[in-house]
Amino acid sequence: MFFPFKQPIQAASFGEEQFVVIFPRYNGSEDYLIRIKTIIQFHRESDTSFLVVMNLVPGNGIKDVQNILVYFNQSGFDVHYLVLSSSWYERKMISSADIALFEEAVENGTVHLLDRVVTKSLQRFNERTAEVKGEMLKVLETKRVYF
Repeated sequence: MFFPFKQPIQAASFGEEQFVVIFPRYNGSEDYLIRIKTIIQFHRESDTSFLVVMNLVPGNGIKDVQNILVYFNQSGFDVHYLVLSSSWYERKMISSADIALFEEAVENGTVHLLDRVVTKSLQRFNERTAEVKGEMLKVLETKRVYF
């Protein structure tokens, strides 16, 4: 079955809050940006939060997220970036220089850095999951209401 737009989901941990999760199934960031805009427009009238999954790929390559950041900077949305700086597969972290560049590119929004090293550790992964949940709950508590 094919659903052209993700429908809002709920998670017990977040009460009645609805989320639309947008994953990067795309050939490049331009295609992904079109998908993001289309899904947001489709759900514009609903009381829904959007969770957009992005890889922080710097440079001018096909997966560079700069155009997506420009869109969110100009959107007027209440944007929160949860940066998971540790890799699951390797003991690698996003460099502080790359995080600084990302923070510099964010003109509209708040960056939440979650720097727990999780490399192939289920316990640390579960701890990071709890941290992500905690950050999301804090964001939801301050969610703007538009009339």
